[in-house]
Amino acid sequence: MLLTGCAAPASTVPESSEEQSRVSLRNDGAEAKLVLVELETSQARTDALREIADKYEADFPKTEIEIITLKNAQELEARLSAGGQTDLLELHSGWVPAYVEKGMLTDIKPYMEVWDEWYSLSAAAKQGARCMGEEHVYLLPASTSQDALYYRKDWFESYNDAHPESTLLVPRVWEEVEKAAAALSDQGAGLAVAGKDRLVDYMDSVVWSSVNVGRMVDISAAYFSRGFEGKSIFSLEQAQKGMSQFVSVFSQAVPAEALQWEEAEAAEAFQQGKTALLLAGEDVYPFLEENMEEGEWGVAAYPRGGAGLAVFSDDFAGWGVSAASASTETAVHFLCFLSNADNNTHLSKVTDTTPVHLTSYELDDFFLEGKRAVYTEMMKRSDWYQFASEPQRYEAYSGYRQEANDKLRDLLSGKMTQQDLLSWLGEYWDSAYAQEGKKW
Repeated sequence: MLLTGCAAPASTVPESSEEQSRVSLRNDGAEAKLVLVELETSQARTDALREIADKYEADFPKTEIEIITLKNAQELEARLSAGGQTDLLELHSGWVPAYVEKGMLTDIKPYMEVWDEWYSLSAAAKQGARCMGEEHVYLLPASTSQDALYYRKDWFESYNDAHPESTLLVPRVWEEVEKAAAALSDQGAGLAVAGKDRLVDYMDSVVWSSVNVGRMVDISAAYFSRGFEGKSIFSLEQAQKGMSQFVSVFSQAVPAEALQWEEAEAAEAFQQGKTALLLAGEDVYPFLEENMEEGEWGVAAYPRGGAGLAVFSDDFAGWGVSAASASTETAVHFLCFLSNADNNTHLSKVTDTTPVHLTSYELDDFFLEGKRAVYTEMMKRSDWYQFASEPQRYEAYSGYRQEANDKLRDLLSGKMTQQDLLSWLGEYWDSAYAQEGKKW
């Protein structure tokens, strides 16, 4: 249904001569073969990609599109290393810095400036596109995966039935997470998290939500402070308040064993009734849906912090254009067709993922139902839910997450003070800037 009427026009360049002088976003009708390399997801997704490619070929008969499906990142790297033709390739967000540093991706920002559907992208998608800095776009997200708060709906209802004088709300802010964990402690031990390798993500979010994106020099380097060149955010009063809130929530509401859990273990603990709450990504939803009864659980938006908003990392996958492509302009033109609101909405429905366009919820009620209503709400409320990234382009980033995760575990176990951790973070990133300079 969504594929009808979405054929790409012969040119999507606005009429402005100034914009035309910058870049041309079109298929010139010359013979071209594009190879799109996807990572294995499902046959349904591959079939949908083929359907979109067929529509494009019908409009541009001299363009042939071949779709190749690979199993994992290793197969993709082997193909690129061997020089196999690859014009468009699927990447996950964490791979982008390495591909950019190796010169394997085309910066498509000039094309995005004249693509008429750039402005309907969600804040999450734009943040993902700019993950290498405000002035670059190496990857156009096809879907985003945002963390959310899963909760025992039946426990909240039982508590409220027994305590009509003091309604226990499903948490909307971090203080309410603590309150809910304490109120329901007789039934489950608080908040389940993937503490083994994601403590730094949670710390980032609580601190960023207190600092606010307006104080960051760039959302792709969210540890650096605006207005203080080369200095980190960790000496700011707001960062100190955010760290205090992180310590309060994660020492009071999170069970000690959760500091060693991976996300699958956290989801299992929640499903087995060991915790009242779970902070996790969208990928746990199918597991909970399969293993829990309707009415036992629900999903709510990510908790907001000290500045009245939630700022968190955005996990995403999308499409980049290979620097080795012999048909860059045609490849970008097809990428924009593949990524337009109709086609992206269709693919997102097929794969049950969050689309990247704000207009998707108008195109299909699917995104207003069940869990999708929560992710749609976060997508629409960019005044409350915003996104940022760690400074991944720095050499200092290599090994940082593991070291930071270990120190956060020490902080929560009382082996390290909050001020010592803030000092270490500040010195670490101030030194990184002093040695490597500006990288955004």
